[in-house]
Amino acid sequence: MKSVPSRRPFLADLLFCQCAALTESFVTRGETLLHSRKCSNNLINRCPQAALHAVFYFAWVGISRPFYITLCYCFRLQGLGFRILYQFETYFKVPGIAHPDSNICEFRFQSGPHIKSGDFHSPRHPANYPPNTNCTYIFEGAANEQARLEFDLFRLSGDGNYNNDCQNQDYVDIFETSAVDSRQRRRDMLIGRYCGTAMPAPIISRFGVHDLKLRFVTDATGVTNGFRGRYMFQPAEPTFSATKGCGENIRNQTHGRIAFPDFPDGEKSVSKYTVNASCEWWITVRPGYNVLVNLTFMGIEGSKNFQTCSATSCGCSGAALKVFTDLTTDKQLNPELCGVEATDIPNGGQLRSPKNVMRLTFTTSSKATGGDGFALRWNEVRHPVVGDRCEADEFFCDKNKFCINKDLRCDGHHNCGEFDGSDESVTECGEPEVEVSFFEDLTMMGSVGGAVGGVLLIVIVMVVCVCRRRRKAERRRKRQQNMNQDQHHEWNS
Repeated sequence: MKSVPSRRPFLADLLFCQCAALTESFVTRGETLLHSRKCSNNLINRCPQAALHAVFYFAWVGISRPFYITLCYCFRLQGLGFRILYQFETYFKVPGIAHPDSNICEFRFQSGPHIKSGDFHSPRHPANYPPNTNCTYIFEGAANEQARLEFDLFRLSGDGNYNNDCQNQDYVDIFETSAVDSRQRRRDMLIGRYCGTAMPAPIISRFGVHDLKLRFVTDATGVTNGFRGRYMFQPAEPTFSATKGCGENIRNQTHGRIAFPDFPDGEKSVSKYTVNASCEWWITVRPGYNVLVNLTFMGIEGSKNFQTCSATSCGCSGAALKVFTDLTTDKQLNPELCGVEATDIPNGGQLRSPKNVMRLTFTTSSKATGGDGFALRWNEVRHPVVGDRCEADEFFCDKNKFCINKDLRCDGHHNCGEFDGSDESVTECGEPEVEVSFFEDLTMMGSVGGAVGGVLLIVIVMVVCVCRRRRKAERRRKRQQNMNQDQHHEWNS
């Protein structure tokens, strides 16, 4: 084929492919060939039999969303004229298995005998992603695997963070997805929504769930270079496996404490958490009760304080404690926690479930640097209905109107919820004993020693003064006695 249609200035590359012989020759005329692809079967089948086929890829520039035109030329070895069949294709430049319809931004990442990990990123990364885009990434593990996602970069247009619902800006939703019936219909369970620079924490599907789905939605205004991350398919491990060394299914208890790495109450952790940790706790209390959690310590790398963290350190990409307060809806309250400052702990560190079950997870990434972990106390609470009272073995919280176990009264911890310290009040417990640290002990001992020394000095001074006064009085008495004796001698003479 010698005759080639004239090229217009906006053409970026040109590719010929002889589909009948499955060979390719490239004609770029000094321009960059972005990718190659043979004519689709549906176009080939529409050409006359024994014809040769050629496909041209044209890049249309000058508009906000570039696309490609596939031209399949059908012609005979002998004869005159030709017929052109064309279709439009969008080029997203995303790794993975693309959807058959190139205009649909959907990509699959499947586990295979030799494929257990890989990279994914936003369309056209590291360049800016296009506006008005709705892309889906599906990570499909094998039947005996769990899917895992970790992010290395996350920067979307907008000012979103963990504390809002990402309205009116670009965002990423991540779901667990699983079959719900024999017809393989799928059910998606939202894990979290992320926007702005709030980098997601490590995400792993639950035991028995093999797939994860990421949905990326952009609006018409503002674009950035998006996100970049890694996916992994790992052998499935039961939720409460003893080999994990963490996690527990807690039942038939009214209160308790969770710490990871485990360390005694009131003390600091002596060990650090490690990479690729995956721990899970389920707390189930009696029907009609709620679970109240009081986070007492947190030393987890990362930060959710968007006022102080940098663009590369915001978020919980290394490790996170996730609290799922309501397992019946997709909307989670404070799903991810990390940081080491008081400002990193929302709601004063207290979270309450609307029902009698709460799920907590702690995950670390393959690049986690290690931290002191976290500690929390939990107890069951309930709101007595109108006309009802707390049970005989329960304590009534004055402000929040909770009923809690009476054993929690005066235990040194606030168990009635935020801003309610009635279970530790002076009226209930008397004057609290002041607990001090080792360094405070030394300071107190120094203060007491100084006070005692001062008292002793005053006593010594007083004793000296009294002794001096007594000596002076004794000298005056003796002088007076001598004077009286002298006068007596004079009278006798």
